[in-house]
Amino acid sequence: MKSYYIFVCLDSVPIIELLVNSKYKAIKKFEKIDWQQTKYIILDFKSSEKINDQIIEKGCVKYQQKILTKQILYIKINLKKAHETISKNKKSQWKPKEWNLLYFAEKVFFGEPLEFIEYLKKTKIFKEKDIIKFEASLKNLQKEKEFLESWNKVINTKK
Repeated sequence: MKSYYIFVCLDSVPIIELLVNSKYKAIKKFEKIDWQQTKYIILDFKSSEKINDQIIEKGCVKYQQKILTKQILYIKINLKKAHETISKNKKSQWKPKEWNLLYFAEKVFFGEPLEFIEYLKKTKIFKEKDIIKFEASLKNLQKEKEFLESWNKVINTKK
């Protein structure tokens, strides 16, 4: 079974790990994974203005002494330019895999939490248990937001 272990990073700090099959759907049974054939992908979303002009920059680890160098793919994505591209809906200019990366960046970093959860349900890149946990976290977040807003109203009426 072909699999991909994906590290989603923001400015080189890992924030999400995904283990997906060749169709980019979450793998549920780890026993079937051939770790020697697994490809490791580092998606590094850059928020800094100082990076290259390219929206997507691909590369491989080139250190010859390492065993896994042919299994590791490093991709940098400029968040600002990716957001502009998605906003202008320039889908025809991109290969489907690259457009999906830009769309993923849009949902993760610029979308509303509910949109992100719907995206996860649609793409199935996370296991169902994880999506349920995300939904529960979103409900808690909304309750906390309502609580803070109600206290904010109380404080503002006393002024």
